[in-house]
Amino acid sequence: MSDYLPSDAELDRKIAACTSTEQIKEVTKAHLEAAGVIRREPGVGVHNIYRPAPEAVAQLGEPMLERELKFEPSTGRRTLILRATTKERLDELEAAILGYPSK
Repeated sequence: MSDYLPSDAELDRKIAACTSTEQIKEVTKAHLEAAGVIRREPGVGVHNIYRPAPEAVAQLGEPMLERELKFEPSTGRRTLILRATTKERLDELEAAILGYPSK
């Protein structure tokens, strides 16, 4: 899943009418605020409104399991913490990251 929000026809139309980068920034912020993605506060700035993907949210009462992966220092990676609600999902995540074949 991408970390970027998809555009829509209305936002594309508004951006096409802009004549400067400042207008593009303001139009985009106004559009995202109207859509409920961000919240702007005078004197404070822009706040993202966190909306996790449904599959990333544990059901209430379900414990989160963690697994710590440590890497060889020569790889440039150090430690990665995996979190999931089931052991099977932890295994899937580990296999995907380490390049193991899927079961």
